[in-house]
Amino acid sequence: MEENPLQQGGLDPRFLAWIATGMRREAIRLSKRNRRRYQHELLILDRPLTNPDNPSEYYGSMADLIPAPDDTQQEVEDRLLTDSALRTLTESQRTAVIGVIMRGHTERTIAQSMGISQSMVNKLKHAGLRRLKFHLEEGGDSACLQKPCSQ
Repeated sequence: MEENPLQQGGLDPRFLAWIATGMRREAIRLSKRNRRRYQHELLILDRPLTNPDNPSEYYGSMADLIPAPDDTQQEVEDRLLTDSALRTLTESQRTAVIGVIMRGHTERTIAQSMGISQSMVNKLKHAGLRRLKFHLEEGGDSACLQKPCSQ
C-alpha cells in the first residue's frame, strides 16, 4: 500500500487543514482588531478643525486628513472569492464577463476577438452573471469550484 506523500513527510492532511483554519481565523481576528482600533482612532481624531482666529470657519475634522488604511486581507479575500466564482463559468462566459464587466471592453470588441456575434457575447455575459449571482448568493454547488456548474 502506497502512502500519501504528505504523510510520508509526517504531515497529515487533517493537520494541515486544521492549521489553515487556524490561520484563517487568526487573520480574521486581526483584521477585526485593526478595524476596531482604526474606528477608535477616528473617534479621537474627530474634533472639528476651525480657524483659531475665527472659530466659525469650519475646515472639517482631523480624521478627514487621514488616508484610509490599506485593507490587504480584505483585498486578498475578495480576490479569492472572485477567482472561485469565475471558475464556475464556462470559458466563453468567463471571457465575456471579464472582458466586458471587469476590463470595460465593448461587447463588439469581445465578439470580434472571440469570432462570434455581439448578441452572443451579450447572452454569454448575462448567463455568466446569472451563474455568478447564483454562486455568490446561494453558495452554489460545491462541485462548482472544480468545474463549471450545470444549472
